[in-house]
Amino acid sequence: AATLLASSLFRQGLGLLTLGITARLLSPEDFGVAAYFLIAAALLEMLQRQITVVLIRLDQVTQEHLETTFTFQIIFGVIIAALFFISRPLVALIGIPELVQLAPALSALALIVALRSPRVILFERKLRFGYAAFEETISRIVYSAVVITLAWIWRDFWAIVIANFCALTVRSIWTFTIAPMSPRLSLARWRDGLTFSAWSSGAQLAQFFSKNIPQLVIGATLGLADGGIFRLGNRLSNLVTTQLFAPMQRVLYPGLADLSRTSDRRDEAFNQLNELLIAVVLPIAVGMALVADHIILVVLGYKWKAAAQVIWVLAPLKALETLQDNVRAASYVEGSTKLLFVRNAI
Repeated sequence: AATLLASSLFRQGLGLLTLGITARLLSPEDFGVAAYFLIAAALLEMLQRQITVVLIRLDQVTQEHLETTFTFQIIFGVIIAALFFISRPLVALIGIPELVQLAPALSALALIVALRSPRVILFERKLRFGYAAFEETISRIVYSAVVITLAWIWRDFWAIVIANFCALTVRSIWTFTIAPMSPRLSLARWRDGLTFSAWSSGAQLAQFFSKNIPQLVIGATLGLADGGIFRLGNRLSNLVTTQLFAPMQRVLYPGLADLSRTSDRRDEAFNQLNELLIAVVLPIAVGMALVADHIILVVLGYKWKAAAQVIWVLAPLKALETLQDNVRAASYVEGSTKLLFVRNAI
């Protein structure tokens, strides 16, 4: 957790700097368009991760498990790429021409996200997070360098799109560098992970849409400028809550899985982590809300002043929502992903 936290602090600091620069170079409308792309990209990464997380809880991981997981990744990536490509007529009905231009880019991105080495998840299984910290740090550096450069040159939302392409491509290459494997398609172990991954993906999908539907609705009904302002306020709220404490939550699932295999202290550890998380993150979130208007005026400029209202409401709520990740980790360890899906859907 300490390794991931050090990486996270650097990445969030760089992310805040990048956000401040790009917010001055791009318009709220650009952020409104980019928000749709970033939501889709986050969805792709989240669903692909659900395919691999089953490897953490298995008692023994074999080469056949890895090959089956890689096959699931490719199948899912191809299906989603095709869906994005053929959805352009439906996207056009939203009335935002820029979104139609993004559909082919999302198809290509779905394939890039699918091409990851599933062996990299074994480092998390063994509680070795240095590789993950470096992966996320290098991708953030690549993203920041590319997006600032292209935003300065182009002054439109494509800077954010291309920067994400570059960052995710670097992440995929890095996974095969540190966890090499010969890509081989196989479904020999599909029974060991299909049910778990299907329910966990459904659970994550329900939670994902509950968090992102407001962005989609605001952009489609109130306009791209309001969508961009909401995106920026939401992003700042996430920086001091879910993203700042993501390292602790990322360790929770492998840690609980390891405890359940070696001792009976899982419930005790779960309760202690809940108490620690809420004692730290809630005061920080409230503090962020209290000074949000001053931060925005100084760092981002007057045109983003309305985003302070978003932070006032969302920052404390997101602090409480961080406990959902702890519940998810405990559900994964118990294998009760169906119950987690029902909970998140409700």
